[in-house]
Amino acid sequence: MARKCKKCGAVVAGKAKFCRECGAKLESDNTVFCPECGEKCSAEDIFCESCGFNLREDMFCADASAPSSKSSTAGEEENADAAVRSGASSADHDAAVMLYDRGRYAEALPLLLPFEKYDDADDLERIAFCYQNADNWEKAFSYYKRAAEKNHPWAQYRIAFCYRWGNGVGKNDKATFDYFKKAAMQNHTWSQVELSECYKYGWGCERNVAEAVKWAEKAAMAGDARAELYYGEYFYWANGVERDYAKAFKWFTLSAGGDEHHAKYMLGECYKYGRGVKKDLAAAVKWYKEADAQGNAYAQHALGCMYRDGHGVKKNAAKAFELFLRAANGGRSYAMYDLAESYRNGVGTAVNKAEALKWYEKAAETGNSWFMARLAEVYRGGDCGDKNEVLARKWYHAAAEAGNTWSLVMLGDCYRDGIGGRKNETEATKWYKKAAEAGEAWGQYHTAVRLFDGTGCTKNAAEALRYMIMAGEQGNEWAADNLRWRYGSGIDVENNIYESFKWAKKRAELKRDGWGLCILGDYYANGWGIEKNEAKAFKLFLEAAEMNYANAQYNVGDFYLHGKGGVAVNKIKAIEWLLKAAANGQEKAAEILNRLK
Repeated sequence: MARKCKKCGAVVAGKAKFCRECGAKLESDNTVFCPECGEKCSAEDIFCESCGFNLREDMFCADASAPSSKSSTAGEEENADAAVRSGASSADHDAAVMLYDRGRYAEALPLLLPFEKYDDADDLERIAFCYQNADNWEKAFSYYKRAAEKNHPWAQYRIAFCYRWGNGVGKNDKATFDYFKKAAMQNHTWSQVELSECYKYGWGCERNVAEAVKWAEKAAMAGDARAELYYGEYFYWANGVERDYAKAFKWFTLSAGGDEHHAKYMLGECYKYGRGVKKDLAAAVKWYKEADAQGNAYAQHALGCMYRDGHGVKKNAAKAFELFLRAANGGRSYAMYDLAESYRNGVGTAVNKAEALKWYEKAAETGNSWFMARLAEVYRGGDCGDKNEVLARKWYHAAAEAGNTWSLVMLGDCYRDGIGGRKNETEATKWYKKAAEAGEAWGQYHTAVRLFDGTGCTKNAAEALRYMIMAGEQGNEWAADNLRWRYGSGIDVENNIYESFKWAKKRAELKRDGWGLCILGDYYANGWGIEKNEAKAFKLFLEAAEMNYANAQYNVGDFYLHGKGGVAVNKIKAIEWLLKAAANGQEKAAEILNRLK
């Protein structure tokens, strides 16, 4: 059975969900007309109830909006007339089209072939599609080519894929792009979607996000569910347009209405994070479940996280594991990693180090640089079995090449310490410097230390200071303490007690531990780079002493013993703190205690 698309008028198969010509979604309609008597019949009927005509035998009828027993286009009528003169009949052509629209391509092909000599674009495209379904790509390509040259949009759309995948012709991204564009210019919505993707990723053309957005919008406005999803994603990710979660949510909703499963996943994301809609974890779970039912791996992983964390649902580690497994098998790299973590830690399943390692490897093999670096750590630490430092170094290299900047630091460590191969100080400096230039604070710190010392490179104090300051300003406490020491002692830099105090204070702020607090207390106690303030010094010493830092305990005892920093002399408290300091190995405290006996 066949019917007409109400948008463009094209005749399509009765069970088709989308129009072949314009891509519009078809409304459900089971009404057809008998070509013999014109009475309404059901598309499921075999015989017309009025006249008994066999509806399944030899017919091609349209829907209630345009009852007709004629072929779909004027071109086909002309072909049928010519076929009659050459021995073929219009009934043969109608039968061929009917079989084709019913998906009976093997039966339709021999009936269509006599009409190919008339060079009608519709018939050429049909013949091509029949050959495609017979997996004869060379023949399919030749007929698509002929139809495409006659400006047939579906032929142009399909030949574009021939060039993309190398079916019946060599791969050619430029030709793919050109044919999608030709069809898109004829308002072929599926081609508009593909053209948008070409512009987005630079496939066969120069990357142009503005053009990508434009063509996605055209297809979305035509009601294509996939285009609605893509158009919404531009607003969600602020790619080529200003971020607008409300617009993204609107287009995801429209796309989900067209049963696009990834749009359902994106709606789940919107509800989970409150983007474009009020945050609603239960609604997020609902949409993730709908997408999961259609096999969406992203939704399966997201739903697994909800069960793992108890967001919108009751915590269920076993259910989370099951979803991670499904998503991982569906190719979701983050699910592979979470599955590996589940096996390693025995969450939702029994501990299985071999399976954990397998999934760490699979996650890394997807090309995600962070997962590569994590696999290197697993091999280095022996988290899933024996240590393998050679593989650790290999995966650090892979991660670094994929853009993971922390792996540049780790490669510096590998070459410095001989992890996974021989030591090589020059190589170590090279990798630390790469990390430094990539903005890694630890790379900047190690580069600075090596430039100060001339390890694996030529000594250069000025460059070293520049890198050390960069690391300190990024919050590396080791760099801050190194700068405090160098400015205070004048080693390799000009002595500057004020800069020394600045970095002592920075160090204490970055890591509020006994060492940093006690050092800063010394600056206040002695007036180094700052006005002397024994009361401030005492507070810092006391805070550090309570962290069991021996030098600070000695200082607190000394302050109580001599009544410094605004505290009253208190020999009992002094001895109490000096005893603690001595027990922690502070020699001066032990000497004072001996004198006090």
